[in-house]
Amino acid sequence: MGLEDRRRNGIDSCSAFLDLAELLGENATRHLLRVSQIAIARVAEAAVVAEANRRQGRSLAGSAMRLDPDDHEMLAGAFSRLVEALVREQLMDATERLRKMGTGSASPVTVEAAVVFADLVGSTSWANEVGPVAHSEAMSRFGKHASEVAHANGGLLVKLHGDEAMFVAPDATTGCAIAFDMIGWCEDANNMPNVRCGLAHGEMITVDGDYYGPAVALAARLAKLSGSCQVAAPNEIVAMLHSKYRASSAEGQYFRGFETLVDVAMVERPEAA
Repeated sequence: MGLEDRRRNGIDSCSAFLDLAELLGENATRHLLRVSQIAIARVAEAAVVAEANRRQGRSLAGSAMRLDPDDHEMLAGAFSRLVEALVREQLMDATERLRKMGTGSASPVTVEAAVVFADLVGSTSWANEVGPVAHSEAMSRFGKHASEVAHANGGLLVKLHGDEAMFVAPDATTGCAIAFDMIGWCEDANNMPNVRCGLAHGEMITVDGDYYGPAVALAARLAKLSGSCQVAAPNEIVAMLHSKYRASSAEGQYFRGFETLVDVAMVERPEAA
């Protein structure tokens, strides 16, 4: 891409940013820009590879990656129409999904949902072992996958905090699916420790995108109690799960902030279909 093309694209991007900032506010627009840039970069890479492969009639390699500005314009036009349609569809899905879980309200809203904490095992010693650069890269991949897992299962990634991710889901079975997906990914990922999870369900207060309440506190404590690649949940939650999930016998546990004994079971990973 030449200097003039980059200048024109920069002006278009700046204009689009200002239009959106006027609608949503600058901070929200900056956050949206960060999220969308990651996704759009992956779409652009896939488009370039597909077009180069189409022309060469073989796997992309070295010299095949030669697209000129006209090619970029052609691909951008085609993908703009596709992306616009997909964004409209996803906006409708996201509106319904967020409405069910009360997310986005500036005033406190009470919702009933499942909450999952996925905690990296031995993260401090691991971070010291691999060094800051590798640790930063791995945590970026962890956060990216957490977001993808939440979306794919119909849940929400609430936040990443230190060495753990917090999710909410419309029901316990969805929460369990998110937990085991995170466990499986960390097992298969390079240079990543295993994860342990806590799952709870109940009424929570949500405001400004975060969630609060006893169920949230319990899920966080259950994650610390569970072992590597395990999902700990109150025994009463196990009865809510899909029949493909089984659990160990419950054992009573006392948790800080909870007056009564909590019967805790370890949910077993379902067998592959």
